[in-house]
Amino acid sequence: MLGNALFCYLMIALAVFSVWLEAFWADATTPKTHCISWAALMLAPLFWPIVLPLSNFEIVTKLSSTIPDRYNP
Repeated sequence: MLGNALFCYLMIALAVFSVWLEAFWADATTPKTHCISWAALMLAPLFWPIVLPLSNFEIVTKLSSTIPDRYNP
């Protein structure tokens, strides 16, 4: 049971890392030789149970603020 949970945790962390690595690599504003950026990229996926819900909340609030409310003109 614990082995399955650890496997799932690591698979999700790997998926988060791959998405963030792709975003990091595509970002032209961050130098690729900046050690702190690489450290954050390596450590952040380990905290995905905290980071993903917060990121999702931020995206939803940004989207909801840009969508006009049809009930309150």
